[in-house]
Amino acid sequence: MFENAIYQDLIDKINKIRSYGINRMLTIPQIAILGDQSSGKSSVLEAITKLTFPRNIETCTRFATQVNLRRSEQTEMSAHIEGEPEFNECHKILDTTSDIHIIISEAKDILCSSVQISKKVLEITISGPTLSPLTIIDLPGYINTTIDGQDKGIVKTIRAINKLYIKDSRTIILAVVPANVDLNNIFVLGEAERYDPCNERTIPIVTKPDTVEPDLLPNLIHTLLNKRKSMKLGYLVMKNSGFKDINKSWDEARQREDDFFNASELWRQVPDTRKGRVSVEKFLGELLYTHIKKEFPFLRKEILELTTDYEKEIISMGPEVSSLAAARAKYFECILNLKSSLTALLEGNYSHEYISKHKPATKKQHSAVTRAGNSDGDDDNSDGDDDNSDGDDDNNRYILTTDKISELVLRYRGSELPGFISFTTFTQIYIETLTSWRTRTDEHISNMHLFYTLQTTKMDDAIENIFNDEGTPFTMNKYYYDNILKSRHQKAEQHCRKLLSKFQSKTAAGAAVPVKLEVSDVNYNEEHAIEDLQEMLLSYCKVARKRIVDVVLLQTIERHMFKQIKLYFDMLIAVDDDVISSRLLESPTQRARRQELHDKVSILKKSLRLL
Repeated sequence: MFENAIYQDLIDKINKIRSYGINRMLTIPQIAILGDQSSGKSSVLEAITKLTFPRNIETCTRFATQVNLRRSEQTEMSAHIEGEPEFNECHKILDTTSDIHIIISEAKDILCSSVQISKKVLEITISGPTLSPLTIIDLPGYINTTIDGQDKGIVKTIRAINKLYIKDSRTIILAVVPANVDLNNIFVLGEAERYDPCNERTIPIVTKPDTVEPDLLPNLIHTLLNKRKSMKLGYLVMKNSGFKDINKSWDEARQREDDFFNASELWRQVPDTRKGRVSVEKFLGELLYTHIKKEFPFLRKEILELTTDYEKEIISMGPEVSSLAAARAKYFECILNLKSSLTALLEGNYSHEYISKHKPATKKQHSAVTRAGNSDGDDDNSDGDDDNSDGDDDNNRYILTTDKISELVLRYRGSELPGFISFTTFTQIYIETLTSWRTRTDEHISNMHLFYTLQTTKMDDAIENIFNDEGTPFTMNKYYYDNILKSRHQKAEQHCRKLLSKFQSKTAAGAAVPVKLEVSDVNYNEEHAIEDLQEMLLSYCKVARKRIVDVVLLQTIERHMFKQIKLYFDMLIAVDDDVISSRLLESPTQRARRQELHDKVSILKKSLRLL
């Protein structure tokens, strides 16, 4: 299957979008090889790639190394580190005989100049006619302690870097397991199981099988046959080339490996597809191809979704404003749009956009809004008639309570007889109500646009004059008297119903039997006087409140706001550049975020076109 161009094309696409940097935004299908330091990880890479990796403890992996094997007619090699143009140019085209030790040493000098373990990746690509397409990422080996001179934090750093790969659900974990160490003591298997609890994407590859004591070999074979610790993808096994074999060729090492596995009947129980470097390379290549093919549709979907999210964020930021000239242009454009819209609204010329945005509510909602809009509570169809009880209850919010009125009557009592309320007392009580109205008016005006602070003095003077004039109760409005008569009529009716309820309806024979009624005291007492006062106050407040609302609107909002709208725009036009910059010019953080989003969208779209 490796001769199929589609297979190579698929691997190349994943490697290409990884080179774009998409793996910093999304996870991509990949195989990562992990293990304890000196577990035989480097030997596995050598056997698969035919390259000789450093084994000295001082030069062991200090950064992730991505090895790309490509099937091609040309035999060549290259090395690449993102963000290192000089290194990349020097290692753009290399001969396959180039010393990999020198490349890794040069990469180490760059990546580990200020840190002992780097989060950057060295990418080595090898092409040749006999290679099986495969990409594998070699990660720093786990250590449990440090030697003199090493940073104590290196242990945590290695685990943190490796964790980024292990927890990725699209990463197949190739866990290097020395044959002479019990499975229960293998750290990498424990780490893998934390993020792959069902062992669905972890493949243990057993190394150093020649170090196992003969009496323990059956146990090892049992493990490799997936009968001791079950792994969905099974086990692999490979015989390492030791230090004594370091000068032997790859073909010689392969032959020694074949001879080892053929020397024992026990080893023949392990399927050929699961043992030896050639079989391991083929198995991993097929596994990666299948893995990528399965993840492709989901990867495309995630790229599309992420692109949409980033583009929405860019749109939400509005047009880019990176210079004072651009800020000034946008500012004056906003002023013109505002002036046009505001002028149209004041003249009642509503645009289609405005009408669509403020469509009428549903019937039920409209009813509720209508009731809220009629919160004046007068419910008068034309001139204040037909007040209902709900309306009166609503009006009670704007006048004093009976207890408060009783308190004020007592406070302002003069020489008048009990049951009489003087005009002075009525006026003082009304002024208490008027004070609360003044507070509401000031709150309403203060909620207007900041511009109107320029008109504050004029508006305050107008409001002061209005409420000063209202300080002396006066009205010629007949509805004041109508409201009083209506209220008294309603009370009389209630009193009559109460009296009628005291009659016996009929005797058992059907004849009406009159009963003696209790004589009510019709003399005004203090309680009745307060009730009458409350009636008069409510009736007067209905008339006065309507008048005050109209006068405030005409003499403040209409006179000093709407008719002086030109002052508003004059003030806006006079704003200096410092204010415009502070309000509209993008901050360095915003500019950086916008550029970051554009870069990410570019990478995502470029990757999507490739896929």
